[in-house]
Amino acid sequence: MRALIISLVCGVCVVSSSPLWAQDKPDAGSSVQSGDITIEDPSHPVLSRDERGEKEAREWLSALRGRLAAPASGKSAELGDSGVSYLTFLYFFCSVRAGECPFILDAILAGDVLISKADGEPSCPTMSQFWKTWLAGDFDERSKYKVSAASGAKLAAFNASQRPRYVKCKETVAELMAKRDSAEGAQKSVGRTETLLREVTDKGINIFSFE
Repeated sequence: MRALIISLVCGVCVVSSSPLWAQDKPDAGSSVQSGDITIEDPSHPVLSRDERGEKEAREWLSALRGRLAAPASGKSAELGDSGVSYLTFLYFFCSVRAGECPFILDAILAGDVLISKADGEPSCPTMSQFWKTWLAGDFDERSKYKVSAASGAKLAAFNASQRPRYVKCKETVAELMAKRDSAEGAQKSVGRTETLLREVTDKGINIFSFE
């Protein structure tokens, strides 16, 4: 049995994972005291994967909105895997319910455009990861069993006419980089995505498993 031993030495915490029987015994004249201490930090609760994804997506959208308002403030950060996963499920949920939700895709593109402008060449790392997650989750097939007839018709039309520009995202990013008025539309898309995320959270909707 291994135990976590925390020794307090001159006010400094030293962490050791050595077994109890392997710890050096203090000298007889030493004033050092040792003991097992359980440390809990209620201000930093452990989040589940889904909660972490929602948090990452929300913080990323907020930061993206700020950078769109002040482009000179710095390069937009790429969204982590958990955040990308959350936005993928959010897009699936929205498109099944409404038939099409391009504003989520436009928000992701906006982040990639800022990354591309900072790097000086078009790229779409976040959007590419989004579609990898989409394919891995087989969301096109899953939508067939979730979508209504009305929403299904809208979704099929969108996928046929509009979705290719998001799949071939590098070309689209290059086009958006050349447009001066793309920031205003991007801010609206980010705002709509944030609104949807808040509504889902406030209503307690589990987008990872919804009926």
